[in-house]
This record gives sequence, structure tokens and C-alpha cells, in this order.
Amino acid sequence: MTPLRSVAKRAMTMAVGLNLLMLLGLAGLAIPPIVHLLNRRRYDVVHWGAMQFLQISEITRRKLLIEELLLMALRMLLIAVLVLGLASPWAIFSFFDKLGTQESRDVVIIIDGSASMSRRDQGSSPHELACAWAKDFIAKLRPGDSVAIVQSQQQVVPVFPVADEAATAVAIPALTHKLQNAAAALDDMPPPRGSCDLPLAVEAAHQILSTSRRPQQDIIILTDGQRQGLADDATKSRWRRLEQKLDADERTKLFLVNVMGEDSTAPANWSVQAVRAGKALASQRVFLESQLRIQGGRYEPPYRLQLEVDQVPVATLPAPSAADFRSGQIPLQINHMLTPGSHLLSLVVDPDPPVDERAEGYVVKDQVPADNRQDLAVMVRLLPVLLADGGTEKPVHHGADLLKTALTATTGEQDLTLVRPRLVTIGDFVPDMLKKATGPEPNTIPRVLILCNVTELDRSQEAAVTEFIENGGHVLVTLGNRLLGTRNYYNQRLYRDGEGWLPARVEEVQGDEFAAVSTDSAAKDPAVFPARANYTHPALGMLRPDSPADLDRSRFPRWWKLGDPAAGSGAIVIARFDNGHPFLVERNYGKGGVILSAVPLDESWRTNLHSGVTGVLMFLHELLYYLEGARSSEFNVVPGRPLIYQPFDDEKPGSMSMQPPHGPKREISADKWPLVRFSAPRRTARRAAHHRLGRWRWS
Repeated sequence: MTPLRSVAKRAMTMAVGLNLLMLLGLAGLAIPPIVHLLNRRRYDVVHWGAMQFLQISEITRRKLLIEELLLMALRMLLIAVLVLGLASPWAIFSFFDKLGTQESRDVVIIIDGSASMSRRDQGSSPHELACAWAKDFIAKLRPGDSVAIVQSQQQVVPVFPVADEAATAVAIPALTHKLQNAAAALDDMPPPRGSCDLPLAVEAAHQILSTSRRPQQDIIILTDGQRQGLADDATKSRWRRLEQKLDADERTKLFLVNVMGEDSTAPANWSVQAVRAGKALASQRVFLESQLRIQGGRYEPPYRLQLEVDQVPVATLPAPSAADFRSGQIPLQINHMLTPGSHLLSLVVDPDPPVDERAEGYVVKDQVPADNRQDLAVMVRLLPVLLADGGTEKPVHHGADLLKTALTATTGEQDLTLVRPRLVTIGDFVPDMLKKATGPEPNTIPRVLILCNVTELDRSQEAAVTEFIENGGHVLVTLGNRLLGTRNYYNQRLYRDGEGWLPARVEEVQGDEFAAVSTDSAAKDPAVFPARANYTHPALGMLRPDSPADLDRSRFPRWWKLGDPAAGSGAIVIARFDNGHPFLVERNYGKGGVILSAVPLDESWRTNLHSGVTGVLMFLHELLYYLEGARSSEFNVVPGRPLIYQPFDDEKPGSMSMQPPHGPKREISADKWPLVRFSAPRRTARRAAHHRLGRWRWS
């Protein structure tokens, strides 16, 4: 029986199940006949002449026999009912549907949203067939049955029930038995594009069903049967990991419906995979990474590969080399200069020339053009930072000045840095500097403060820094030799047994920068090095085991030993040295946060950080990006999730405007930050789209 029939014809099938071991109890049915036979042999018959005239009539004799047989049958029936009851039988039969005795069920329908679902060789597309199948299936459900519908694209896109536009959060749709709007939601579903992730969608469906207590739960996948996202090598391994979770829940059954039936041959297809912002220094030059995937054909240079900025073509990119074509895909790396502000970047491939330019007999390379474009929203934002050096005079080429030079470095001579630094000594640092622009632009009020090897803060400075953090600012504290006599200040005033904003206790300085290094390769170096580990912190990707960066070669002959964060303080160690001591400790405080470094991060204590490690610039820039909260991932949300806007200045909530990619501006209102909204209409909201938020100006 095909999966399609096993689902669509379920109401016409019959299935029976029970505990077979309990059926052994049916042997007890022999007990009443045995007792009956034994009772008949209990008495000896003695013939007495005087009784021969007292014969029982045949009618009475037959009546007594029938009564005995009925009594024995009743006893056997009671035993059979008891045994069958203990065997827990169940049955699915269409006759039960008519009687209304079948349990209500919960169903999650997953619709393949990959671009291959949009192809139209003849007749209806697989996407249209899937929608029609889902509508027909829902129409045949019984009252009380509940349904949720999702679409599997690169993420899980909620389809039904439709989320309230004014809602402030959404994860996955909930089951609902109100099915009257399901057909409209299917009609409003975004068109297929890009690739799909069916294992992720099944996980989401399993999560939806986890709230159900009904014994019958079904997950139905509607697809065109293409291997990509369903049966390719990478997806197969994920199915195996899911198998154990699905097998653990006996109530949930998974069905796969190929809406194309036997006609599910793979079309020739070129597709652009998701575009990501690559690692780069903080400049106006943006680096992008993607892949060009080719299915059902060999690689030939495409007709055109171009980059668009804000829907305007800005560059025609060179065709990738055939030498880079491996495992059906070619990596793409692009860079482009952008002005500060919000931009929509689009990577577009046209494998085939326009129809009027094709020669006679031209063979089309791409039969599914719906996935030839990928978009990425980026915010090229200025990064204002205030650096306070612990010395009495402004340093030159060392200390905080070295950090300033590293943070303003760019990839090329023509690149323009986004960092707007201001360097002061701790003696010149006044609280008002945290509220004044660090650059010529008006929107460069510091969002990051770096305290470089500072001895201590006076009371006004301490209060200003605390207020800065509580209001959303972030602070990087680097420890060096100037703390040798003021360690107690940090612990008593800033740490306060976990109550202050300092993430950890400063215990003692360890190591010796003047210690001789043994020439024996077998001898252990007394210095410490950053340890590689499976860090999930956004700023520490360079210390992951699979990173090619050389940051783990940073040698620190001397360092401060930091205590483990206090329980309940919320502070965590985000990086360690190879001896297990904390390297970086982070804590959220108020609306902001603090990162504490056990080393100065400059050239002091005879470290090779700035002289022998090529990855130091990228590491410092990643740390700054994290503290500024300026990575592009914040501006690209999963389809179906809300748009969240948090201003970076002292902007007050009020009336605003939202400009969708198509259509007029819409007035919206914010009574608090962050602003959380779903864009509308829903068909636009769940496509890749670029929305602009701004102040609504009254005339």
C-alpha cells in the first residue's frame, strides 16, 4: 500500500491489534465443560423397581439439558470477556466512523516548500497538487479532529492556524479544531523557493504534537519526491538521528505522500544557496559567502551572475571556475563596498539567456528558476567606542592606542573603517563622555567602553559606568600590571561577591614574562594559550576546533587568575586557557553586559598577540561586533517570526512608519521597546523581504 493510500484511504481500512500473550487465558474456556462432565459422574445410579413408574417426560428432560448447556455457555462467555479485556484489543474500521466511536486525532501537515515544487511541466505544479490534497484531506476530517500546517523551506514556515499580526511572539503553530479557514491559509501560503529542510520540519511537527494527549497522532509530508532535502546523503544522516525520537512515541505515525505519483523525475535545476555575511574587519566592505548548486546536469558558465543592492544591479560577477565544481556545487565569495545604513543584498544567477537570445534547439539548463535568487539584509553601522587607558598620559603605539589601531584596521587601503574610536586616559575620563559622540557623525554616541589596564575608578566614574551598563551599554575590561596594588578595589567595589557588574573575582597574578623558555621541545611552556573548544559564543568562532585561525597560538607569559563566577550571578566563562583558568568571563547586567579579560590584550607582558598571531585583528573586531550587537544576523529573521526593533539611542516610543518592500507605508505605534510586529500581508511577511522602520512624521 502506497503512503498516499495509507493516508487518504485510512477511513476505508480495517486494522486490529491486541496483546497476544493474554490470549493464552482463553484456555480457561475449557473449565466449564470439564466441571460439567465431572458433575455428571459425581453420583452412582441405583436402579429401584418402584421408581420405574416415575419417568420424567422427554420435554422436561430436554429443558433441563438446555438449562445446563446455557449455564455452561454463560460461564465460558464470562471467562472469554475477562481474557479479551486483559488483552486490550483495538480496531480501526470504517464502520466505527459511522457509529462515531473512533477517537479524534491530531494531524500536522508538512508541505515541501522547495523550488522544485513550483515546476510546471504540464498541468498543475506539485505545489498546487499538494495544496489541493491538503484541502481534500482536511474536508474529510471528523468534527473534533485538530490540524496544524507548516511549510518546509530553509526554515519552518507557519501556515495554519494564522498567527495574530499583533502578537508579540510566535514559535510554531498550535493545533486547532477550527478548520474553516484552513483552505484560505493554504491559498495564502508563500510560493515555493530555495531548498527545504524536511527533518527540521518533522522535528517541529513532533514538538507541535507533544502538547497533545490524544492516542492518534499523524505527521503527513506532502512532497514531489525530489532527493534534495529528503533523501540526499546529509539528510539521510539526520533522519537516522530523528528515528530514535520518533520510535519512542508509539502514538505518532509518519506518512510520506508523493503528490507526483510515479512521475517524480528530478528536473535540471540551478539554485543559489543561502547568503551569509563572511568574517571581515569592521569596514564598509561587506564580504558575502554562498554556493551555486547544480542538479541534473554538468556545469557550464551561467549566462549572468550579478549582485543587487536595494534591488538595483551594481555588479556583474565573474563566472565561477569549473575546477571549483565539486559534489554538485560551487562556492561563491563576493565583496562590495556599502555606505552606512540598511541594505538589501541580492545574489541572482541566470543560467540561461533570455528566450529571444536562445539559438534554435537550445537545451534549457534550469527548469526551476524559482530558486535563482537569495537575499540578505545587512546593517552597515558605525561602531562608536570609548577607550580609557589606565596610564597618566596618552599611550602611543602601546596600551589602549594599540587596541585603537587594531580596531580601526581595514582589509584594503581603499576601505573605510566603521569604527569611531575616542582614546582618553582614565584621569581625563569624565562621565559626560559616555553621552557625547566619538566621531563627527551625530549617531556615534558610545555603545562600548573599553577599560584598558585601569587601576581604579573614582566614585563619579564608577557611577557613570554602572548607569551606562544598566541602560544597555557594554564594557570590556582588560587586566594588566596596574592592578597589582588595586586588586581589592575590583573585588570590593565592582565584583561585590557577585552583586556588582564585574563578572568574576580577581584572585592573583600568575606567570612571569621574564621566565626563560626552554629550547627542549619536550619541555612544557610555562605560558598559557587560549584553548580550542566547541564554543557557541558568537565572538569565539576562531577558537573552535574546525577554525583555521591561529588565535590559539597567542602566548601569554603572565595572566590574572580569575575565580569561578558566583552561583546565581548569571556570569559564565566563555573562553579558557589551556591550563583551565578562565580567559574571558561574561555577565549580563541590567540591559547591558560586561566581558572581563584575564590579560591586557595589548603588547604588554611580552605576549606575541600583536606580533606573531595573524588572527588577532579578526578576533578583536569580532569581539567589538558582538559588544556593539552589530552583526547582520540580527536583521534577518526566520520567516513567520516577528520583526523586532530596538533603537540604539535614547529614542522614545511613539508613532512610527513601516515601509514594506511593496505597497505604501503603514502607520504603527510602539508603547515600549523593543517593538515586536508581524508584517502584513502574510504572503509578503513570509517571503524574503526588506522592511524599513522610521519615525512617522505628522503634517
